[in-house]
Amino acid sequence: MGGPPLKILHPPPLEVNSESSLTAPDQYRSFLLDLSRNTPATALLQLNETSRARHIIKEVIIQGLDVFQSHQREKLQLLGCEAPILLNFIQDTRIDGHIPNDIRRLLQDVLRRCKVPESVPLDNPYLPVTEPDLFQGLSFFPNARQLHGPGNYSADANTNYQPCRSTYTCNKFAKGHPTLSPGIFTVYCQHKICLGFEVMKQHESPAVAFRILKRRLSKAPKIVIYDNACKLQYCLNREPAFFKNTMFLVDRLHWCNHTGCSSGYNMKTYRDNKEIVELNSQICEQMNASISRIKSQLAYMLPDNFVFHAALFLSIINRKVELSG
Repeated sequence: MGGPPLKILHPPPLEVNSESSLTAPDQYRSFLLDLSRNTPATALLQLNETSRARHIIKEVIIQGLDVFQSHQREKLQLLGCEAPILLNFIQDTRIDGHIPNDIRRLLQDVLRRCKVPESVPLDNPYLPVTEPDLFQGLSFFPNARQLHGPGNYSADANTNYQPCRSTYTCNKFAKGHPTLSPGIFTVYCQHKICLGFEVMKQHESPAVAFRILKRRLSKAPKIVIYDNACKLQYCLNREPAFFKNTMFLVDRLHWCNHTGCSSGYNMKTYRDNKEIVELNSQICEQMNASISRIKSQLAYMLPDNFVFHAALFLSIINRKVELSG
């Protein structure tokens, strides 16, 4: 590869405490802590294969590019928007304008692990759509009819999997009702318009979000905000090619509960990304509050009646949002 020859630089020596254990230098700790989180490495670098930021990181690794030079301002701003965690680590560990070799090797390994395959063939084709009529079933998406039925994924083979209840994992636990459903799963756009909903047969899980996004959309959204987004590796484990350009972010209100998750899911990490900064992450919370007004009426309706009344109510709310501007 081209570029100036690498200058061998050594990081600060590791400290050894009285118990003979190694302690990372202060400038390493934040990044290493992120790597040790109970979340995928892809959370650190949610970039697609064609992203300019990914190519800039490769320049840093291979050519020793110093993005902090004045003539590299555009590249610095791009990394600040799309890869702030890696940029902060590079800034903290650079020595006299150079990136130590061990840091470059670490970044190269992270980049390699965050690579998403272009396509993943299924063992069997998708099953046919099982919801031919708009009101048949327990969902209502008037502008997003089902494109296909479920697929056959190897990740679903272990049906005996039980989620860990460790303090450092994020699992949503809720008390069930002996006869009533857990509720509805609503989907909103950034303009506060409800795109549709699905009645949940079991407690809320990433499977519900995956089922809606994959079966009803021909192209995955650029950004998905969900209070349990750290568990949406469920999507990447089944359809990595489909979701390769999607960022999964936890809304600002619920981030404080994610003590064991990578900061790559934190919307506040991307403070230089105008698109993310301007997003209202509480749309679902704000709009769903209105649905509680008809909860008691819906609770004991038959499925068809339930879906009809919920859809009618949400369409009225959508209309009010449109008229308000």
